[in-house]
Amino acid sequence: MAEQRNIFFAANESMIATLGKTYLDSFLSGAGLTKLVMVLTNQRLYVKGKTFILGRGKVTIDEDYNVNDLTGTSYEIKSFLWLRILIILAGIAGLIPSIAVLEYSTEAAIPGILITVLFTALLVLLAKDRSYLGIFTGGTKFIYPMKKYRADEIMAFRQQVGLLIEYNRNK
Repeated sequence: MAEQRNIFFAANESMIATLGKTYLDSFLSGAGLTKLVMVLTNQRLYVKGKTFILGRGKVTIDEDYNVNDLTGTSYEIKSFLWLRILIILAGIAGLIPSIAVLEYSTEAAIPGILITVLFTALLVLLAKDRSYLGIFTGGTKFIYPMKKYRADEIMAFRQQVGLLIEYNRNK
């Protein structure tokens, strides 16, 4: 395992934090990267893996940043609450005619009700919140989608990046 450890970083680097440790472990065991992984060492920040980016499709990311170039991080949550409310209202509006038809014929109303419920559920699923981690380097912001990570994992990783940035500034 020590030989595979150097796939990500050099022998003179020491790992400080990871975001996506379970995905990193699967990569080191030979399964390959299936999700986005971030590895912070004392010298570099490595971003590797596969993710889906709107407008670009499924992409493979293999980037690294010198920690001396890092200036900060951001954590953003894009909320679609207004869209969810609109979808629920549209779903209710779609159910009203189906319920009216239900009075005359049960069999005729079932497809309308089923389609309305499934369509509304699909749209609510698509309108869920999305979170992003931003990495700042010399005025440039790189944004990575954080689909499979909890907020506490992201915040702990950001804290380690911030501590390393401050440490390097005070050297």
